[in-house]
Amino acid sequence: MPYWHEKAIRHYDSAGFQSKDEESALGKAHLRGAHEIFIPAVKDKSPISYHEVLVLEAYIMHTANNHLFQPDSRLSITHITEALETLTSALKQLDMECNWRSSPWIGFGGPELVDMSYRVSWLTHKPFLDDKDRQEVENLIARLSSWTAPACQEDSASSHLDLPPKRLALLARAYWCACSYLAAHLEQEQSCDLSFDPDAFFMETLQLLDQLIEYEHTINNHLWPLVVVGTAATDLATQEHISSLLPQFHQGLGPASLRRAQRFLAVAWKTDSQGLIYGRKIFKDREALYQMFF
Repeated sequence: MPYWHEKAIRHYDSAGFQSKDEESALGKAHLRGAHEIFIPAVKDKSPISYHEVLVLEAYIMHTANNHLFQPDSRLSITHITEALETLTSALKQLDMECNWRSSPWIGFGGPELVDMSYRVSWLTHKPFLDDKDRQEVENLIARLSSWTAPACQEDSASSHLDLPPKRLALLARAYWCACSYLAAHLEQEQSCDLSFDPDAFFMETLQLLDQLIEYEHTINNHLWPLVVVGTAATDLATQEHISSLLPQFHQGLGPASLRRAQRFLAVAWKTDSQGLIYGRKIFKDREALYQMFF
């Protein structure tokens, strides 16, 4: 096993599992350590084993899920794109594809969806968008509007197609909705001329997550869309509904991650003296972001 792979496993294990019972700062520290290892590693297209492919894939998903809550990250906007190129190359060398069967972390939505999740998180951190950033937002909205993934093929007249379980189709759509919600707000900050309604993505995500909790296989991936759109819940009934969904992810997340999500949303739902909710402004609040980690 290559030395970088051994270190990556240690950092990933610490960031993804030990952090469930410790402060988010510890998990983020280990994830930063994993970044230092993977940044040079993703540039190497040499053959690797399937086990190493899974470690790389887990790192990609872990980074994409947490980047929204790491405003001090120095990763480039193309970091996940480059890592996905290495992942795809490695799978090809093993005569495999990135799909729901061979890729348990990102196969539900495909490489493009995880790349868009990371990019929209990267852009959300910025206090001001320059011309290049605005073009990136436009590109993201165009990509989201045309995005399709095998995991979203819930029904098909062709019985021979190897379709994924419905829960993966629901999860892929929930990620797409949450990404679209963030992208819509980025666009709205620049222009009032929107072709879609951000609130529609908010409501659809909650409907999808309502269906997801009916399945036994709840994993931490489910929480990212819920936390993202949950910040937009303005009325008490919706907030209570979201709070009731959170315990459904206890088994996949662990109690510490669940408590962090609850605290994060509690801050987002605070109101000022005029009764205005903090809401999505929390994504510019570095102190609040530092407290969240999956």
